Amino acid sequence: MTSSHAQLVESDTVPVFFPLFHANALAYTVLPTLWSGGTAVLMPKFSSSRFWEVATRHRCTWANMVHFTIRALHGLPDPPQHYFRFWALLSQIPSVYERWRIPSISWYGMTETITQNIHSFIGFDTPNGAIGHPAHEYEVAVRRENGRHVESGEIGGLWIRGISGLSLFLEYLNNPEATDAAFDANGWFNTGDEVCLDSGGHIHFVSRTKDMLRVGEENVAALEIESAINRVPGVVECAVIGKPDDMLEEVPVAFVVALEPTAELEARIFAYCREALSKFKHPREIHFIAALPKGLLDKTLKRELRLSLTLSSTSDSSESGRG
Repeated sequence: MTSSHAQLVESDTVPVFFPLFHANALAYTVLPTLWSGGTAVLMPKFSSSRFWEVATRHRCTWANMVHFTIRALHGLPDPPQHYFRFWALLSQIPSVYERWRIPSISWYGMTETITQNIHSFIGFDTPNGAIGHPAHEYEVAVRRENGRHVESGEIGGLWIRGISGLSLFLEYLNNPEATDAAFDANGWFNTGDEVCLDSGGHIHFVSRTKDMLRVGEENVAALEIESAINRVPGVVECAVIGKPDDMLEEVPVAFVVALEPTAELEARIFAYCREALSKFKHPREIHFIAALPKGLLDKTLKRELRLSLTLSSTSDSSESGRG
């Protein structure tokens, strides 16, 4: 399906720098290129300093890019020439064409949907920021909380329906409760994302409704980091949110309620996270606070924590550290 979405042909060559256990690398990049008879150039990891050299040496014609990789390349000199005919992105970024004269297609998908369920085509007018139109292999719905479809310009939850076990995942392994919760009675899958439908029928990504962080190209569950921190002796409870980052989109920041908020405890939290979590999941900052803001049913009000990060100074009752 990705082959047709991207209109790949036998002469196409793509650099691959994302981990192959990612759907983004395997299902979106390698497999469709090989299916089309093209060539995949495997790189150990993304390297901004080597990107253009590898791409020009192998005459790469397309690339699956993310905002992080583009921001990294903006800080480097441009190559004397390149062979790219397009880049694939989550949404249109004007600077890609303005600087490198490379057209782009936008697409949206997730591991559960196997391939893209929303995308655009080269040569079609797609507004900046849009992720495209529904792919013909899927049904796409944008709903209000009451289940009704949104009107133009309105934000709603994104729901996808495909063929279970073929164009849509069959189930979460050994977790029937999560599988049941992900679908409605008619087989529609709740992506957990919010989008907006414009007057031209283009879909624009807005936000994630699930408690997830986007660190570079990685989806990170805040709960996983919170669980690790809560295992450190001296921690009463904590909440993790994403802090905007120029290169990685978001980085984890932890707000911790502790029996004794000391520099020693802060160091132990950082040390435990380094042992228990992958590097990209490590909290970048720890803020000790007297109590987490709570709402109904004792739910932590993370929007208030996010607001606090925008303040020019922290309150007298809190301390912060950086790892």
